[in-house]
Formats: sequence, C-alpha cells, structure tokens
Amino acid sequence: MLNHYQQEKMVLEAPGLLEITSYVFFSQACVLGIFFEFADYRRWISREAEYKNMPSPILESLTILVQGFLCGAIFFLTVSHINLEHIFSKDYAEHNFWYRVIYFEIAMSLKRSFYYMPFKMSSAATAACGLHYNGKDKDGNDRWDKIVSVYIMKIETATSTM
Repeated sequence: MLNHYQQEKMVLEAPGLLEITSYVFFSQACVLGIFFEFADYRRWISREAEYKNMPSPILESLTILVQGFLCGAIFFLTVSHINLEHIFSKDYAEHNFWYRVIYFEIAMSLKRSFYYMPFKMSSAATAACGLHYNGKDKDGNDRWDKIVSVYIMKIETATSTM
C-alpha cells in the first residue's frame, strides 16, 4: 500500500497536450533544466495541497537572486588575481607542493562560483513563481526547499567526491 507521500508524487491521470507542453516548456526550468516532478507542477498550477495557502515568494526569490549575484561578484572580482591559467605556467610549477595544492583548490572554488551564478539565477526565477514552496515544517515555519538547483556549501565543504 502506498503512503501519502508516494500517492502525492503519482500522476493518476494522463495529462492533456496543453498541460504536458506547459510543463516541458516551463520558462523558469528551460534555462538550466531545474528538475521537478510533474505531480508537483500540476498541484502548483491548480493551487492544491501545499500550494493552497502559499505565502508570498518575494523574499525567498530575492534571497536566492542575491546569492547568484554574490557568486558572480566573487568570480568577476577575483578572476584577474587567481585564475586557472596560472596553473599551466612555468612559474606555478616552480612553487612548492603546498602552494600549488592550496592555489589549485582556491582557483577551482572561485571558478565554480562562475557556474553557481546561473544556477542560482534560474532557481530564483523558479522561487519567484512559488514552485519552491514546500509547506510548513513542524514548527510552523514556511519551507522553501522543494526545488534546489545547487547546494553551494555542501559542494564546497564536501569530504568526498561521491
């Protein structure tokens, strides 16, 4: 027997042509292909379940947008000082091992911020329409974590590549 969560994620009737086309070509997800379930999209369109009493998404979407701008600023302000091209130079090869390891780690983190920027911008657009809303937690606070394009801190502080 399926629990409530499994039933909520199921599509019990086939969508119509307009409904499936609007899901496939949903503009906020077309940019970087942020994935979300069709069942979530259908509930969002019809304002059912968690979307029924959804609060304003303005603050959440602006927070994500600022994170995207910060990632872009970090990259564009540091790229002239610490960049990956230096790793291929003879000057870099002459430094000691620890300098090269630390420089490489910092340069790669800064380069990743270039890619975090568009993911956060696309995520902000999805949050602005309210699709990120995930209901309330056990304390009654609104949760905005249904669709997350990238977890920057989890990536940057990961202890494994798996």
